[in-house]
Amino acid sequence: MPTSEHDPDTALADRLLTPPLGRHAGAVAIGAGTLFVLGHLLSAMVTDRTDLSGTLTSGPYRATAVLMLVGFAGLAIAAVALHERHAVRLGRLGAVALCAALLGTFLLGGDHWFETSPHPGGGRAGGRRRDRRGPGRRP
Repeated sequence: MPTSEHDPDTALADRLLTPPLGRHAGAVAIGAGTLFVLGHLLSAMVTDRTDLSGTLTSGPYRATAVLMLVGFAGLAIAAVALHERHAVRLGRLGAVALCAALLGTFLLGGDHWFETSPHPGGGRAGGRRRDRRGPGRRP
């Protein structure tokens, strides 16, 4: 029985039947993983553990955050592409797995976005610094 690797007609038919996004699923997943690795390495290089609030507002850290967010988008696209490629074999379990993967990707991406976004009055409550003595107490 000839395989698609050895039979040109079967290889062409396989290529025509594979969805366009599904054909590039592996490359998209590898690209997203590469962005994650680069983002984590650069983040480790630019993070100052003694001044975390200063690090979060610095330009280099924000650049690594954008890199990571593009990686999250690539990961979501790769999950959809892989499901598109194997949807017939995976059935309902594949659809549930895709939903779980997308939900996890969006939640982690949202958490990362929240951590790198500027917050009004960050570290302050109501625009004023909180006093440890509590309300109504004088110095």
